[in-house]
Amino acid sequence: FLLLAVEKHRRYLRWEKIRDFIVKQNDARGDAFGMDYYDQKAKDLVKKYTQHDKQFKEKGMCDESFVRYFLSFDNLIVDPTKFDIFMDMDKPLAHYFISSSHNTYLIGSQLTGRASTEMYRQVLLSGCRCIELDVVDSKRKNDEPEIKHRNTPVRSVPFLQVIVAIRQCAFKVSPYPLILSLENHCGPRTQAKMAQYLVDVFGDTLIRQPLKTHPIIENSPLPSPNDLKYKILIKNKKLHQNTNLNINNNYSGQTHFKKKSRTQFDRE
Repeated sequence: FLLLAVEKHRRYLRWEKIRDFIVKQNDARGDAFGMDYYDQKAKDLVKKYTQHDKQFKEKGMCDESFVRYFLSFDNLIVDPTKFDIFMDMDKPLAHYFISSSHNTYLIGSQLTGRASTEMYRQVLLSGCRCIELDVVDSKRKNDEPEIKHRNTPVRSVPFLQVIVAIRQCAFKVSPYPLILSLENHCGPRTQAKMAQYLVDVFGDTLIRQPLKTHPIIENSPLPSPNDLKYKILIKNKKLHQNTNLNINNNYSGQTHFKKKSRTQFDRE
């Protein structure tokens, strides 16, 4: 689309062009309405998305207003009727496309931005069911896991702070399972601490053992979304080499380590 009009050094899209945009969208979906309908809808959208910009309220949308409309529920790429559950949710989990997020924690550039817990809240509240956590050792050498974009100056955020935010928003929008995709770059001691945090924060919602109805054996299907409602799954690679560690966590202070048993948390 071309922003054809310019006023006081600000570009804007005339309402007629917005109408043409809506017509093309509806044609693609097979909808058919009269031009009067499209004229009125375009004018209503202009009023809605320029209500705080009186300069363009009757003429059209400036760049910022059009972006707000473009990313809104008024311009959904999915047919709104499909938002209600209409599929069979009893098939194995691998039979479904899963709404996923890459570098979920990032605000801004991958090289110069920062990590934020707020991004996890936002993607979960938008319906995402697979989120990514890039976990690294703390630069403070205190065995605390942190989340950041590895080998970049991106500022980190504490792992514990992130998973608490995830717990708060995990099932606000959807009851179906949430997958935590861990890109794990931590040493064994930090991994042990991370494992204990996951257990302490998520409790019974965290899947730690195979479901009795779906054992991990050859030709056994994965559980279905309905089987895994309100459950959190961890996606992570296993370490090839085991490390003897046992965690005694009082959860109100430091996590203490004793060299005793093996923890199978993985480094990517």
